[in-house]
Amino acid sequence: MPVTCQIRGDVVRIRASAHYTVDDVFDAAHEGLESHGRAERVKLLVDLTESKESRTHEEIQDIADRFGALRAKTAGLAVIASDPMRYGLSRMMAAYAELQGHEIPVFRTEAEVAAWLGEKAESGG
Repeated sequence: MPVTCQIRGDVVRIRASAHYTVDDVFDAAHEGLESHGRAERVKLLVDLTESKESRTHEEIQDIADRFGALRAKTAGLAVIASDPMRYGLSRMMAAYAELQGHEIPVFRTEAEVAAWLGEKAESGG
């Protein structure tokens, strides 16, 4: 399955791997928020570390609009993207979202995500 949703406490993690559509990601995010039941308490994390997708400029703007709408309903929304291309595309999306007043941090590592979530990072051995 190219997009999965995992709920752990007040964190909904959407993991997009290989090839998927933008709608797949948003469908999983909405499903996760509905399953949790209290979206205003949820931190939504979109994990692109296994993604193989690239997006057009127009798609990036659309994603920023849609993430901005989700961000307004949650306690936070962030993206993790470890490879340079998806990290850069995610930063571009975050810049568009910021123009709309929505802060969407983009991280490269699980340690950065753990800090954002307020968790102690697990040692990576």
